[in-house]
Amino acid sequence: MEQIKETIGNDLTVTNLSNNKNGMVIVIGCGISIFDYMYPLFENMGFSYFAMDVDAHFLDISRLPECDKLYLNGRTLEEQIFSESVDMQTFELPTFHLIKDKINENVSEVVYIMVYLGYEWCNLLTIEATKAAKELGKIVVAIIAMPAKWEKIEDSIQAKNAFKKLKPIVDTSFVFYRDTFEEDNPDIYEEFSPLELATHTFKLPFKVIHNIINQKGEIIVDGSDVKTLLKSGAFSAVGSGQCNLPIRISIIFEQILDSHYLKFLNKEKCNFILYNMEASEQNAITMEEIEEFNQLLRQQFGSEVNIIVGLKNDNSLDDKAKVVCLFSFSEHELLSNL
Repeated sequence: MEQIKETIGNDLTVTNLSNNKNGMVIVIGCGISIFDYMYPLFENMGFSYFAMDVDAHFLDISRLPECDKLYLNGRTLEEQIFSESVDMQTFELPTFHLIKDKINENVSEVVYIMVYLGYEWCNLLTIEATKAAKELGKIVVAIIAMPAKWEKIEDSIQAKNAFKKLKPIVDTSFVFYRDTFEEDNPDIYEEFSPLELATHTFKLPFKVIHNIINQKGEIIVDGSDVKTLLKSGAFSAVGSGQCNLPIRISIIFEQILDSHYLKFLNKEKCNFILYNMEASEQNAITMEEIEEFNQLLRQQFGSEVNIIVGLKNDNSLDDKAKVVCLFSFSEHELLSNL
């Protein structure tokens, strides 16, 4: 809970890279309200983006000037006739070429698809967008919200059927289960709204990958290593932590293990870990701390796992250390056998 409190209010403290070369994000069916909260982060991180949805009744136009980047029921925002339900008999899928042309506008090798898989129309759009990106030779990373237990059983069946089709064509997937997150943090809504939490969780993969790829430090993780990781396993996860001296490494490791994205992943099937450590020059990361962290990783994820480390000085951290981790897995307890 404390880690969530520390990070949820600082989502936009990233370098402004406005060349749109860092990646493309396609937001599908996550609620226009989430897109409303997410798009400033995409701007600051240098991502290009657009959203496809059917329900705009939560949309605050004053906060979303990029109307040309929003496609609702196959139309641009200005053409959309708003409705609060989707009739699959009349649902209009955007043409394959529209999606492909939007993806082709971006020069990055990586396309992120952020999607809620509980609705049939979301699943159709996701599969079309993935096929279009793969035709263009992109690495496709799916960031998926699965239906909660208390939602309709039809939504869960729909999501599992969609993931079965999606798994062979995406390069990797980050999977988020909202209800288990709530079970692990029962008092969380006393502090944050559901929208804040959903946005916070969706942002984590973008922030960690951005941190690792764009770091400028003493030991730098090559961007090609990140792309190799994203292509090396069907499932990915992220985690982050920070703590003060003197026992900062062990506490940070526990914070990382608490990441919701690691839940249900088979830790024995982890094949690749990239992490980035930051500390001040006065209280720099020591070789002993790196060795301690690597040992903890191998104890938890297996002695054969591939590990790559990056180091960076940040004097604003004083006696704190901060670590972000990116993991690749071959198995998921709930989804591998679909």
